[in-house]
Amino acid sequence: MRQRRVEALLNPPLLVWAREQAGLSVSEAAHKFKMPVSRLRGWEQGAGHPTMKQARDLAALYGQPLGTLYLDHPPAAPTRPADFRGRMASEPYSAALLGEMRRARAIRDAAVDLSLETDHPFPKIDLALTADLDVEVAAQQMRAWLDAPVGLPRPWQNPNEAFTWWRRRVESKGVLVVVARHVSGKEMSGFTFAAEGVPVIALNGTDPMARRVFSLLHELVHVLLRQDSVSEISSLTAPGVEQFCNKVAARVLIPAVDLRAHHLVIATGGRTRAWDAAELRTLAADFGTSVQAAYIRLLDEQLATRAAYTRWLEEVGGRGDRQERDKGKGGPSFYTLKIHDLGRPFVERVYEAFHAEAISLASVCDLLGVKADVARKLETRFAEFVLKAG
Repeated sequence: MRQRRVEALLNPPLLVWAREQAGLSVSEAAHKFKMPVSRLRGWEQGAGHPTMKQARDLAALYGQPLGTLYLDHPPAAPTRPADFRGRMASEPYSAALLGEMRRARAIRDAAVDLSLETDHPFPKIDLALTADLDVEVAAQQMRAWLDAPVGLPRPWQNPNEAFTWWRRRVESKGVLVVVARHVSGKEMSGFTFAAEGVPVIALNGTDPMARRVFSLLHELVHVLLRQDSVSEISSLTAPGVEQFCNKVAARVLIPAVDLRAHHLVIATGGRTRAWDAAELRTLAADFGTSVQAAYIRLLDEQLATRAAYTRWLEEVGGRGDRQERDKGKGGPSFYTLKIHDLGRPFVERVYEAFHAEAISLASVCDLLGVKADVARKLETRFAEFVLKAG
């Protein structure tokens, strides 16, 4: 007997709203959904309805809970973060960036709910900065708060280890850190939701690790300013607060005492001079961060000229770090990437809630975006990850 087709009686105006929230035209959405434009337009006009499976797939495409598409009216739209991308600030957000913003908020909201279910609250952020602070004072406060390392060599061997070290320190202070893999590095380096509740920082997964280290500290300054933001940290035309975040982050990563003790700086006798690409890469590698961070510090300490920095940024900019892709055989496993992208605090709370019988295995799968058999394997890999990381 032929199975009866079950239609999803979605609210047509909500279908239009959800598509527009995702930044997609009718033709773009239909192309991604692999269906005729006329059919999707018909659903949006109330002519026919999708099946339940199609409705779930549409909700996933638009980054909305399925139940939202049944509402009488659209939910209140979340406020957008302040746009600090300089020249890019006049451009609308891409569908990919809007999707990653919804995902970051969803992870943050779920993490908060799970923390209540498991009595595992997030620490309160007990440091606040203001943009009128002296950058050196702000950096000193951040370094003390993070218990940042002093002296060379640093307690890591490569950018991957450097990022892991700083991320653990930031997460230990009550900040969620996630990775966004579907946005162009030209559109954003990172974004932050920090104005209320548990802060979440999203970093661009297309960037190499050294650049992510700088982005992480840059976005953390926005967190401590209690400021939602989206940033593209290569820009010379970004607002003053963005330059404040750049300078504070660079000073946290490369304090003056350590920079002036570096052999390349000692060799200059403390003079202002030109720096070649190899020297800049050496400085950046020794401090476990980006070439841009190293250049900002040389500039602040009057060891390089503003003209040389401006020329470098216009000619090379973010590409200077993107050229330094991490080399190695193969790449991280699916499980490692999943933990890396969602962050240890979130994954930890998901499995805590499951074992406390506060959520079902199906909820675990939904929260982690995996199937049941993968969810169980991921838990084993996560336990190994925690044991290794300490």
